[in-house]
Amino acid sequence: MALLYDLEEFDRHHCLKPPWVLVVAIAFLSRDFLLPVADAATKLVGSGSLDLSWVYEMRVPYWYVVELPAIALLYAWIRRTPGGGNAARWIWHRGRWLLLASAVVQLYPFLGLLNPDVRLHLTDELVVAAICAAIVLYLATSRRVRDVFADFPAPDESR
Repeated sequence: MALLYDLEEFDRHHCLKPPWVLVVAIAFLSRDFLLPVADAATKLVGSGSLDLSWVYEMRVPYWYVVELPAIALLYAWIRRTPGGGNAARWIWHRGRWLLLASAVVQLYPFLGLLNPDVRLHLTDELVVAAICAAIVLYLATSRRVRDVFADFPAPDESR
């Protein structure tokens, strides 16, 4: 793997860094969890508050459940260190499949939009469906994504 990538593409633990597109995909697939965190962070630093009332009104428990794989992956990413533990290692190595599952399940409700009898009044659903479809395509075809999720720091032997 080292011959395929430049040295700058590895982190301090000698693991391949996730590309920015993957970072954006993870953030998008966990958006209903991350938006309230961003809102709280803006309140904490005193720079005001984001108007997220539309997020709280539109979301149903379904969306939070289908985003759990992406949230688990965020946990594994934070723990991607030599002492990260077996759970983080297990989640990370299955990260591509977890994200694919999350993106496909998030895309599923929008497949009904292909029915000509369904009248769509908002373009939001089409945008979300297009982004999820692009994420599925990216995760399914990217060699870099496969390599990132195959790479986790070796366990710390001194512990």
